[in-house]
Amino acid sequence: MDYIIALSCTPPRVYRQVASIMGLQLVTSFIAVADVLSAQRETTRRQLDAEKKKRAEGLRVESLSTKFSMTHDKITMLQEMMRKIFTGLFMHCYRDMDPNIRMSCIESLGVWILSYPSLFLQDLYLKYLGCTLNDKNAGVRKASVLSLQKLYDEDDNVPTLGLFTERFSNRMIELADDIDNTVAVCAIGLVKQLLR
Repeated sequence: MDYIIALSCTPPRVYRQVASIMGLQLVTSFIAVADVLSAQRETTRRQLDAEKKKRAEGLRVESLSTKFSMTHDKITMLQEMMRKIFTGLFMHCYRDMDPNIRMSCIESLGVWILSYPSLFLQDLYLKYLGCTLNDKNAGVRKASVLSLQKLYDEDDNVPTLGLFTERFSNRMIELADDIDNTVAVCAIGLVKQLLR
């Protein structure tokens, strides 16, 4: 991780691009592993609760408790690694000179928020989608709008997006009149979702 983060800040564009893609994919992979571990933790918790209701003591309860705490520790470690890559790599790369790097960052952030909302569906992370609505490159603006459309598609996300919507709704509406037609079309779809 440290090597990838260091490479993402080097002057040669090729190194930055490769390191960015690797780092972003690492977080995506960590999310997949964390989802599997979360399912295991939930199963173990239910088994442990069932054993405690039986008022059983002994090896089974001890084994389940150990398994539950180990799984929880692994999830916590994965979340720390995700945060480290986010602060070390994403926060620099989403402002990179190369629009392709910025675009891949925003697309990845949209995927992360959708697939792991317990960590990423917070204003701390959402603000980067809002900031890139003002990007000078149309591809980056479009990636941000498309990510937001996917977020607003999920009804469970809408209450959490309240402050974000309040802060960036004017910009989303302005994008319906963007100089780039593809961004404007996507923004009109986003505004329709906001109205819904």
